[in-house]
Amino acid sequence: MIFDPITICNMDIQNRFVRSATHEFMAEKDGKPTSRLGDLYEVLAKNEVMLIITGYSYVLPGGKSDIFQQGIYEDRFIEPYLKITEKVHRYRSKIVLQIVHAGRQATTSEEYLVPIAPSKIKDAYSAVMPREMTEQGILEVIDAFTRAAARTKKAGFDGVQLHCAHGFLLSDFSSPYTNRRTDRWGVQWKTEQE
Repeated sequence: MIFDPITICNMDIQNRFVRSATHEFMAEKDGKPTSRLGDLYEVLAKNEVMLIITGYSYVLPGGKSDIFQQGIYEDRFIEPYLKITEKVHRYRSKIVLQIVHAGRQATTSEEYLVPIAPSKIKDAYSAVMPREMTEQGILEVIDAFTRAAARTKKAGFDGVQLHCAHGFLLSDFSSPYTNRRTDRWGVQWKTEQE
């Protein structure tokens, strides 16, 4: 069965070997993907891993969670990614770009002093208190994800995976612990007693 083809949405995959998203530490400091990253994905494709999901790519400069993480926040990343997807497609493999905003777990810098989050809840790991997002800020992040997905398509990727785990921004919006908003962006959980 693992060697059998499968269709996921409209993606025909030649076997069921999938490389799950993993941070490779192979981008430049500004998030630009390197040829070394392309070489890694090419080796996977050459060895018949027919679906490759990249390590996370941040959608805004302030949404980076780690050094040498891939970015997709500007059009200048399209060309380097296009070189990577062309390498992978030579072997009939599919490649999906995972996109993310680290939210309250974002790396701070002189330019991005305080990470953002749905609510002002201290991150247990970093002990950083994030800034609660305004509605305008939420809409800007939604737009950043949309633009990142459009760049992904232009760069030749076969799909987009949203990173919604590990306490990053999208994960925080879905958790009643980290999202205590009372506006339309809040989490409305109901218990069995209700």
